[in-house]
Amino acid sequence: MWGCLGNQLGTQNVPHCGISRDEEGIASTNNAWWTSQVIAAWAESVPQGGEANEFERFYKFVGDAGAEKWIRLSRLQLGGPPQLGMYLNRTITGFREVRQPYWMGQPHIWITYHAFTILELDMGQALMMCERKTDMLELVFGEAGVQFPFMKAFRAMGPGRNPGRCHEEPRVAVSSRITVRQLLDWLDGPVEENWKPYNLLEANCQHFAAELQTFLLNPSASFHRSIAEVQVPVQKFQDRQSILRCVT
Repeated sequence: MWGCLGNQLGTQNVPHCGISRDEEGIASTNNAWWTSQVIAAWAESVPQGGEANEFERFYKFVGDAGAEKWIRLSRLQLGGPPQLGMYLNRTITGFREVRQPYWMGQPHIWITYHAFTILELDMGQALMMCERKTDMLELVFGEAGVQFPFMKAFRAMGPGRNPGRCHEEPRVAVSSRITVRQLLDWLDGPVEENWKPYNLLEANCQHFAAELQTFLLNPSASFHRSIAEVQVPVQKFQDRQSILRCVT
């Protein structure tokens, strides 16, 4: 069991900001969307922490035996789909939806929670996190050695989250053999084309998580479908509004 002790902030030059990790690249005509609506970061193990600024953060984790592990999260400068080199060829073999309740102690059956998805690449050799946060799409790419408990603590921008408040849904195996490159192509295509401002009933974090998972399980059937065709039932969000009225 690892516990996150937060991140260090400071000021220094950020050598990893805007780095390119791909010689081939992914052609895109949707550069404006990637620049304005998407935030991406690269997570990697480092020997020790250091100072950071808005483009780079350090997270310290402490295990049960007192072992320490440092993770550096570096913001990627986007002008299109992230350039990730051989990482783009990794195969997505599974995923877990992670849910973060809005309130401490709320019943598990309540649908008032934030949802994000952690993807397993090459049977767990690497991980990737995808989430919608308000109007933004956030992506975190983890190199080998950045384990699942660490990925739960990260966001691509801003402070980390408390992984102790997050509940993991069961792992779902993915047999479609879809790669990270193909996932980014999908984000650059149907997702960008149908991206809407945040809306409780039509476009929120749970809608995006459902659409992403549908695509991973059956990409050939869902590649050209709009997000509106794979929605969480409206009644669920009407129930959400009822709960919100009860607790506010």
